[in-house]
Amino acid sequence: MTERQQEGPPTYSAEQVTQGKIILRQPWQRFVFVTGLAAAVLLPLALGIYYFR
Repeated sequence: MTERQQEGPPTYSAEQVTQGKIILRQPWQRFVFVTGLAAAVLLPLALGIYYFR
């Protein structure tokens, strides 16, 4: 087996791997992003209060 034919998934060094960035350039993009975050918190809270009271 040669070096290029490794078993399993490929491995990457820490220098090759970086985290992604959220780029919100337009005001409407910021609004949609923040609204989605708020909905992810408020919707389960509201449904929990409604169904378990």
